[in-house]
Amino acid sequence: MEDGKAFQHLESFKETANMLYKDAQYDRALKAYTKGLDACAKAALKDLHLKATKAQATTLQATLLNNRAACYMASSKSEKAVPDCEAVLKLDPANSKAALRLAKAHLRLGRFSEAKAACDAAIAMEDVPEKDIRIAKLERNKVNTLGEQWAKALVKLEVDPAFAVMILDAILAQCPEAVTIRLRRIEGLLDQAKVAEAKKAADELWKEVDSSQANVYGVLGECVLSSGDADRGAKMITEALKHDIDNRTRLEKAVALVAAQLVSKDKGNELFKAKSYDAAIDAYGEGLQVQGGPLGPTLRCNRAACYMALKQYNEAISDCTEALEQDAKMEKALRRRAQCYTAVEDFQKAVHDHETLVEINSSYEHRKQLQGTPFPFHSRLILV
Repeated sequence: MEDGKAFQHLESFKETANMLYKDAQYDRALKAYTKGLDACAKAALKDLHLKATKAQATTLQATLLNNRAACYMASSKSEKAVPDCEAVLKLDPANSKAALRLAKAHLRLGRFSEAKAACDAAIAMEDVPEKDIRIAKLERNKVNTLGEQWAKALVKLEVDPAFAVMILDAILAQCPEAVTIRLRRIEGLLDQAKVAEAKKAADELWKEVDSSQANVYGVLGECVLSSGDADRGAKMITEALKHDIDNRTRLEKAVALVAAQLVSKDKGNELFKAKSYDAAIDAYGEGLQVQGGPLGPTLRCNRAACYMALKQYNEAISDCTEALEQDAKMEKALRRRAQCYTAVEDFQKAVHDHETLVEINSSYEHRKQLQGTPFPFHSRLILV
């Protein structure tokens, strides 16, 4: 193949990939850019180009890498965009577009110092468009501001997790792929006892990251622990602690706290089985005295069962309500509170809890309980 035709063949990969990218077909565009890069590598090995076309091929390779980086970022795969941008800058050290893209990739990943360094590199380049310099300066200002907010959030997490989560939400709007920031947000939610929300966020993060991310697995374990599955949660945390993780102290503390609460839980369960309800209430209460312990919802729900056995329904309702404030989808707490509302003839609230149970888990048992609630308007709800 003549050099000119060979180069046109290589150009065709770029044109096809660009069309796919513009059409938001990112997976197909990534494959097309990669094919183009592979073709460039093969062409270089076969020495198909004269000196003039070799320079063109190098420029094309840089363009393919730069465009593939943009495609990775559009696909929320900024980690893969970083080496592509760095490869472009090795081929063309004055490529301001690659430097800016590198800064944005690092920012999406929450790497503020690396993003700032890439912005500084773009600003220091010679013979680049003034527009790119202005963009690099604006990006650097954004990076600096977000870095300051991140430092502030880390301090606030210790004293005001609700405010810290608000700051982290604002940061994540610009850094959506920042695993560490997302982890700290989940921990902030757990510190507010927002177990269901934290678990949902942890599940989403675990699906997105590589399975080697032990710190993510550990936080997911803490969420599982807090939702009441102490054995499984503790096993997950123990597995995570076998690795080098940045949240080791927190996870070790969680395991120690749950161990202390499990003693009270097991004691209360045995007393409940023996129908020593007052003693069981005291045992569960001892577990609730463990500050920061993750089994609060479980202990309150179990204590509510004791109150129900003693026909102290208002106390049981209070415990179930507190448990649901921490885990809004705790079926056992909803079911027990509904039974208590029925016992005190607050049928409308009982129906509401049964309806919520059906929404969470549309089982025959829940629908049957709703149908059996003596409230005149329940019949229209069970068919939803």
